[in-house]
Amino acid sequence: MSDVTGAPARFTIEPDEYHAQLAGTAGDGRRFFITTPFEPDNEFVALFLWKADGSFDEIDVDAFGPRELVAENDHQDALERRISRLGDFRIEPISVAPFAVESHGTTFGFVPQEYEGYVSVNLQPGDYMAFHEPWDSGDYDT
Repeated sequence: MSDVTGAPARFTIEPDEYHAQLAGTAGDGRRFFITTPFEPDNEFVALFLWKADGSFDEIDVDAFGPRELVAENDHQDALERRISRLGDFRIEPISVAPFAVESHGTTFGFVPQEYEGYVSVNLQPGDYMAFHEPWDSGDYDT
């Protein structure tokens, strides 16, 4: 997926009480991650799905516009729709491949990046989770 030297084929997302609350395995065996990414002029709710083997499958994104115009129930309704797609899901660590896709004119995904010899896999848009070595630790910086 990436030509970033040192980028992982897979990295681990460990569920937590912060940015990774909704990560695990869907009822159909696919891995999932639900998040609320953002950019200056747009708020999103996004469901990322990987196949059972951790290879990227699809995304499902709602765009809401600027934060000051977004009603709280809009986010909640979108989250509930994403969760309902999962069937009988389990919250658990997942090992998945980085990816980048375009939706709503924006790059979404976990994108490998290199800065001054340091490699990370950063959640886009918003760049609010940066995973790093060891890739199977589930640790990330915000």
